[in-house]
Amino acid sequence: MKTEAHADSSGGPGRPRSQSGSFRSNAQHTETPNPKDFRSSIHALEEAESARMRGNQSYSSGHLYDAISMYLLADRCLAIASQLEASEHRNSGIDSAASEDYSERKRTCGMAVRLNAAACYLRLGQHRGCLAACNGILKDSPDNVKAM
Repeated sequence: MKTEAHADSSGGPGRPRSQSGSFRSNAQHTETPNPKDFRSSIHALEEAESARMRGNQSYSSGHLYDAISMYLLADRCLAIASQLEASEHRNSGIDSAASEDYSERKRTCGMAVRLNAAACYLRLGQHRGCLAACNGILKDSPDNVKAM
């Protein structure tokens, strides 16, 4: 089945569509994570790292839409990790996710998924998606050479 990127109100930009116009359904790619799905912010980070690795495998295999889906999933997991960090700090008064290792892993994963998504958009010829991803990276890291 040949796919193409198609933006409309039902799916948003860069979402894979089949020739017939319906979205490909693949449960591992379409499930939206919920903060209640995770035991802790560290668990959410581990899921983000796992999704990033699956995205890397898809990218290496040439399955760029699948890779983008995994990178977007990883980005959502990272956002949930941030939400859980605030909740954990508020509930216990202890910032369990404040370790340098956790913070560095989260920062590295976040940067990688956004750069990798930009690379996918570029290879697909989706220049607006690539530009948007790179602009988002440059907001957080203005000296990032890969995003320039």
